[in-house]
Amino acid sequence: MNRIFFTLRAVCLVVLSAPAVFGQGYGGATLDPATFPTVKPQRKTPPPPALTLETVLELPIPGPLAGGAMEVHGNSVQVPVDGGYVLVDLGAGDEPVVSRVEAEPGERPDDEGWILTGRKQRLRIRTEPEGRIVAQKRASSEPSFWKRHWHLRTPGSTPAPGLLVGKSILFGCSDNRVYALKARNGHRLWYQDLGHRILFPLVLWHGRLGDRDHDLVVVAPHPGRSIRLLDPFDGKTLARFRLGQGDAKDIEDEFASHPAVLADGRIVLPVQKYESGEAALVVLRPVVQKRKADAEPDMPYNGGDSATAGSRERRTKTQ
Repeated sequence: MNRIFFTLRAVCLVVLSAPAVFGQGYGGATLDPATFPTVKPQRKTPPPPALTLETVLELPIPGPLAGGAMEVHGNSVQVPVDGGYVLVDLGAGDEPVVSRVEAEPGERPDDEGWILTGRKQRLRIRTEPEGRIVAQKRASSEPSFWKRHWHLRTPGSTPAPGLLVGKSILFGCSDNRVYALKARNGHRLWYQDLGHRILFPLVLWHGRLGDRDHDLVVVAPHPGRSIRLLDPFDGKTLARFRLGQGDAKDIEDEFASHPAVLADGRIVLPVQKYESGEAALVVLRPVVQKRKADAEPDMPYNGGDSATAGSRERRTKTQ
């Protein structure tokens, strides 16, 4: 009888502890990633410096914007508009070259939203609009076959694809948060509440800031009137820009799609003006904030006379 009692007790303990185990991201985890314990790895490189987003220019372009994603070719950007696209060459000397092309929308390759990662790209991850993050692993015996590795549900919808940064997968959610998970098992690294829904894709920025290269994540919360630069290591906001500051004066304007990053590190934002036929490109550049002038050193106790400079203790003994 005692054996049966202890067996039933052990079974109950296993059943009760199962949700906690699956909540870590293994197998079929379907819990809110914000409930996962956060264990951040140690940072191996210095953090990005304090930044500001400098307005380089606001360039009027023909509209209205169609709202699709821009295509970047070096320092040129192709902006979808009704009936075609506008090609803007931002690398042609001092004056940008703007030309409108009438064309039917081109078909984009359908990769089903999968992001390949891991050793020999044996892991793939994607977000699904209804609020699911799915990871699959390539079968060892049959490379064309993928089996479920881990998956989870988010508190809101995830309409945009994820972003791979190193060994982490980042994604935005309609619950106002940006999440970072370990790609290999779905464990949460961090999340950041930005106060507005995240519906546009996250964009990776890579470039030199100060004396070393850094990765940044560009986020445009909804409605599209502002962007933020986040540190991909912990989600800390490094810089912000809002329409209505700098050279962009009209607070009724909105970004028509997510930002794009040029080859030289400038960030391009397509802006739909309040008047439907008007549009513009706002071009920004991340700039390291200038350090404040070092505070003047404390005056020596003796009033600054180099001939008699010394500690208070020393002067007291000699007086």
